[in-house]
Amino acid sequence: KGYGVWIEDPDGNVFLDCNAGVAVCSTGHCHPEIVEAIIKQTQ
Repeated sequence: KGYGVWIEDPDGNVFLDCNAGVAVCSTGHCHPEIVEAIIKQTQ
C-alpha cells in the first residue's frame, strides 16, 4: 500500500517511493487535493 511518498510491502517494510508511477514523488499517493480534483473531473 502507499501513503504520501511511502510504500509498504506485504511484510510491513516501508520504503521511500522515488521510482514508481507518474507524479508519485511530487504529490504522494492519494494526496487529498489530487483525489478531489479527479473526483470533480469525473463528475
